[in-house]
Amino acid sequence: MKKILKTITILLIVNIIINLYMPYSFGVQSEGTDASGASSGSSSQMGSYSDINEKAKDFIKKGSEGETISQQKVEQDLMPLARILMGIAVLVLLSVGAILGVKYMISGADERAKIKEKLIWYIISAVLIFGAVAIFNIVINILNNVSD
Repeated sequence: MKKILKTITILLIVNIIINLYMPYSFGVQSEGTDASGASSGSSSQMGSYSDINEKAKDFIKKGSEGETISQQKVEQDLMPLARILMGIAVLVLLSVGAILGVKYMISGADERAKIKEKLIWYIISAVLIFGAVAIFNIVINILNNVSD
């Protein structure tokens, strides 16, 4: 009974999320006039293939005419986000490490063995987080040297 209730709850949550984002994913927001010439405001209408194709070509043309994005600008914009994410990762690692340490100190022999198993996964996750940053920096440096 609990399994069925859990499944129904998950399906309802997924259904609510899908219905909340449905207008944004399937509708094209357009402004214009209707058949009588009155302004229709913003309405959700699907365009024909030729309209979509024409808008795509206009979008590409605008992108090729405008100024290009420099690497320095991208780094300047994304670096604060990267620092925030890295800070969150470090805080989570420190919190989990402190919790595991306290549990290890106050637990018995059987529980300590279980905590040691969790500690292995903790160390692996820490290596992956900091290793991913190091690998990313190495790849960026190699690509910068190749492009120069």
